[in-house]
Amino acid sequence: MGNCSSTGVSSDASELQVAASARHPSLAGLPMRTNMKFGWRPDMPDHRDLRVTFDKVDAPSHITKKSEGDKEIIDLRPMNGGFPIFDQGHLGSCTANALAAAFHFALHKMTVENHKDFADFTPSRLFIYYNERLVEGSVNQDAGAMIRDGIKTMSKVGVCPESIWKYDDQHDFFKQQPSDKAYELAQKCRVMGYARVAQDLSQFKACLKNGYPFVFGFAVLSSFQTAEVARTGKMVMPQPTDQQLGGHAVTAVGYDDFQQCFIVRNSWGEGWGDKGYFYMPYEYMCHPALASDFWAINWVEGFKNTSSLSEGKLTIGGAPRHPNVVSLNMRTNMKFGWRPDMPDHRDQTVTFNKVEAPSHIKKKVEGISLCQCVAVMCLHDGAKELIDLRPMNGGFPIFDQDASIGSMNQGHLGSCTANALAAAFHFTLHKMTVENHKDFADFTPSRLFIYYNERLVEGSVNQDAGAMIRDGIKTMAKVGVCPESIWKYDDQHDFFKQQPSDKAYELAQKCKVVGYARVAQDLSQFKMCIRNGYPFVFGFAVLTSFQTAEVARTGKMVMPQPTDQQLGGHAVTAVGYDDFKQCFIVRNSWGEGWGDKGYFYMPYEYICHPALAHDFWAINWVEGFKNTTTQNPAKK
Repeated sequence: MGNCSSTGVSSDASELQVAASARHPSLAGLPMRTNMKFGWRPDMPDHRDLRVTFDKVDAPSHITKKSEGDKEIIDLRPMNGGFPIFDQGHLGSCTANALAAAFHFALHKMTVENHKDFADFTPSRLFIYYNERLVEGSVNQDAGAMIRDGIKTMSKVGVCPESIWKYDDQHDFFKQQPSDKAYELAQKCRVMGYARVAQDLSQFKACLKNGYPFVFGFAVLSSFQTAEVARTGKMVMPQPTDQQLGGHAVTAVGYDDFQQCFIVRNSWGEGWGDKGYFYMPYEYMCHPALASDFWAINWVEGFKNTSSLSEGKLTIGGAPRHPNVVSLNMRTNMKFGWRPDMPDHRDQTVTFNKVEAPSHIKKKVEGISLCQCVAVMCLHDGAKELIDLRPMNGGFPIFDQDASIGSMNQGHLGSCTANALAAAFHFTLHKMTVENHKDFADFTPSRLFIYYNERLVEGSVNQDAGAMIRDGIKTMAKVGVCPESIWKYDDQHDFFKQQPSDKAYELAQKCKVVGYARVAQDLSQFKMCIRNGYPFVFGFAVLTSFQTAEVARTGKMVMPQPTDQQLGGHAVTAVGYDDFKQCFIVRNSWGEGWGDKGYFYMPYEYICHPALAHDFWAINWVEGFKNTTTQNPAKK
């Protein structure tokens, strides 16, 4: 937020409101996020990530500022002040700024240990920001970026000095490809090692004691955007009235056991906070619904004690690419579009009780057909079953004028979240039809209506940028959803950029989500959700092994292969499970001609792996869920 004033967030009100005058009145109460001066996008799950475990060490005297008993202050900042504090200005380049800051601290570590002076090297932040957006397919947009992608480009392409490729947040300079000289010099300065750091207080401290800063992202709340924080740098825990404004990447450079906080370097200039730094409570940083994506980097050698939970070339059209970046793996939103959710401590998480599945969704039990075991009233632990929410008669209307039940075909747009939520809508309507003896089959939700509004929340309404599942659900709860007959689906001619009609918003008010909650990434909870009659929507990392003719023909998904590359993130809807084949039945949005009539089968092991799948949500159109809890930390 650059030079934060006493007006808090009001200076950015016009940006946060996203041209409020042009928005339909139904959207007036919908909170918006922005990349302006923020820009952190949560990482895509990836099973290949290396995770480092730091050994317990005694901190060197030059970084130990105070020690009394078990308490200490560890501070990696040079005694003489050292490096300039970056100011990212109006760009959403916080990941590049945070990584460049980590670079500075790593160079200082090298200076101390090797008795060489690297102080005159300032890394080019726009060089990093350009290349990380190139990987993410958003090089012509100030779209922010993932920390992982910034590190990856610094490892494969390197980073040049800022004297060669300057930082300029004006005049769309950020869209320009860096010069040949910039890429040539970058080859001489690459990251040698990088790894995830566990979200654990002792590991955070050990990382810093070993002399390494770490970069991470956090959810920026309105309580962080006050004159008091801008003046003192003293961050507070979430407040009851907080709103989430965006995601921001920063660099932890020390900790203070006496004040119970981390010393964190920001990128809003030296005039903000405590000379550009702020103090984040231990409790905030250790809370998974407030902060995530912790990375340490090493410019000299790879880290020891690393392990993974388990890169090639993908050519994508678009911006011209320098020869030095041809080996960078690219991701795309085309036909995908899921973006991992921003951490949010206010999220409700539902716990489903153990129930017996109704007979109409129980297709098989203990290896015999349901008609042979109608007397079975309760399954014992360990019994196998096949539960399938799909109607026996096919059920839902089909998009693209198909003749039989099929799946929504999202076409070339990155609208998978809207398609997946519309699919969940269909299954929930079928549940209402069965339970209430009413026919809702003639209502098909407008996917472009959902896709427009979720991108409006995220500040990307003029871009086919994909979206977060949470934002799609939020708009369906606050704004509602209109029928597709009123606002059609069209993946051509930039129709997705158009604001829906007044009639669409008027009708949407009559159809809103009443309850929604996160589902824990737990096999038993997934099954209980389905048994209770609710599909759930989630995102997963699309690997090259999923994009084969065999999967497209049979729908049989496989576990990750050694040669897999990550292509993007995709949102889908789980509608059943099969204990006999150890898989979930999942509805896709690539048309009935793909997979098993639009469906595929995801292994239990895949969906339960946090580095492969993420962001599980259930929705209810009739009433709120019972047995919900939040991860809301204590207010301080």
